Amino acid sequence: MNVPHLTPSQESAEPHQGRTLSDNARLRGITLCSLYFAQGLPWGFMTAALTTHLSEKGMTVKETGWLLSMSTLPWTFKLAWAPIIDTLTVRSMGRRRPWILIAQLMMAVTMLTLVSLGNLGEQFTLLGWMFFLHNCFASLQDVSTDALAVDILQPHERGRINGLMWGSKIVGVGFGTAAIGTLLARTNLEFALLVQTGCLLAIMMLPLWLLERPGDKRFPWSSSQQITSTIQVVVPRRLDRHHAAKISNQNLHLDLW
Repeated sequence: MNVPHLTPSQESAEPHQGRTLSDNARLRGITLCSLYFAQGLPWGFMTAALTTHLSEKGMTVKETGWLLSMSTLPWTFKLAWAPIIDTLTVRSMGRRRPWILIAQLMMAVTMLTLVSLGNLGEQFTLLGWMFFLHNCFASLQDVSTDALAVDILQPHERGRINGLMWGSKIVGVGFGTAAIGTLLARTNLEFALLVQTGCLLAIMMLPLWLLERPGDKRFPWSSSQQITSTIQVVVPRRLDRHHAAKISNQNLHLDLW
């Protein structure tokens, strides 16, 4: 199929009614911002609310510094994550979506594991390693989300969406610090951790339900079938009605594997 070259003004006229991230600007904006919010939520809780809570229970300044270093160190692994996610993936599910789902799920699992530690003040070393492990997966989610943004965002969207993504992370940090911290003070640690776990799992529903592109599988074991997706393009005025109808109604058949 010979599709005419589209100018930048024509590219910006992309329809919003698609069902995948690649063909719906609204869905990809919401998904990317939500994933960044999910990064900030536990970060604000761990580095501010929880450390303050433990300091009131007798944790020393030296111990607080060690916990914060264990939280920060995994973010230096981003350089290592990038070539891994570019090389290894379940291609039938999309290039980035499998990594995002794995990272987001393990972020929730590590948060839930903190509930089982009992008195965190008495499990200080284990708590530090849980901070480390959680942020390993958070940094993986960050790199995978950035890669997804590069893949699916149109050039005219990148500046605006990138700003919204970073703003969403800051909101997540504030929510984890203030809202979950207040919840911690008024209830107990276990309940605060369960609420965060629920938030992380709820956000995971977005990349779980929304596919990257038409023809992707939701799960590797999903039945292989042929999906027909109508390509909608902006047709230059110089084309006659016959060619315009032919282009707008052209179907692309994608073989799933």
